[in-house]
Amino acid sequence: MVVHLAYLLYVVLGGFLALRSLHWLWPHAVTAVWAVLGLVAQVSCPLTLLEKHLITVGGAEPYVGTFIGHYVEGVFYPEGWRDPVWYATAVVVLATWTLAVARHTAAKRVVHH
Repeated sequence: MVVHLAYLLYVVLGGFLALRSLHWLWPHAVTAVWAVLGLVAQVSCPLTLLEKHLITVGGAEPYVGTFIGHYVEGVFYPEGWRDPVWYATAVVVLATWTLAVARHTAAKRVVHH
């Protein structure tokens, strides 16, 4: 569960690391694309599958549905707000990417002039 929450935090906030170094942009892009696939194409998250497997191995009944639906929605944001939260996340991700690229492009121009 902790690893899953860390992954979600990285999806939302990982773009800020790209403000320090563009090397963070590609790993963050991969996580963001995977998050979109999970949302849009309903692709099962490997972390959710692993978590449910470990719960079963531990002798308990795994939860039904997604990690976000089970642990996040209704706890970190109100139930039924999934779409607005995803749109806000997309805005944060795209804004940090845009700022990161603009910042590094501007820094290169200053160095070369």
